[in-house]
Amino acid sequence: MGYKQNVQLNSGLSVTEAYHRLDSYVGGKTGVTVYVNAYVSQQAYLDGKVLLIQKPYTFIPNMDDNAENIMRQGYADIKTRPENANIVDVLEEGQSL
Repeated sequence: MGYKQNVQLNSGLSVTEAYHRLDSYVGGKTGVTVYVNAYVSQQAYLDGKVLLIQKPYTFIPNMDDNAENIMRQGYADIKTRPENANIVDVLEEGQSL
């Protein structure tokens, strides 16, 4: 899953509509941290270019049998945060919301 969002790097550089994707997670039923990697563009990611920045987001997952998988739960949590109010979904081949 991915999304577009502007990025302000520590160096002071800004990247408009950088491509973000949830690449990994760690945790358990009391808390999960998903790691979002940001790239200049989706094509930069596909070409194996280096990431711009990695952002961790922590949430308490729903562990019910019928719950969404952790990556979908993480994506949903990220979208609820005020700093992410303007993200634009980017679906990869075979994905749906």
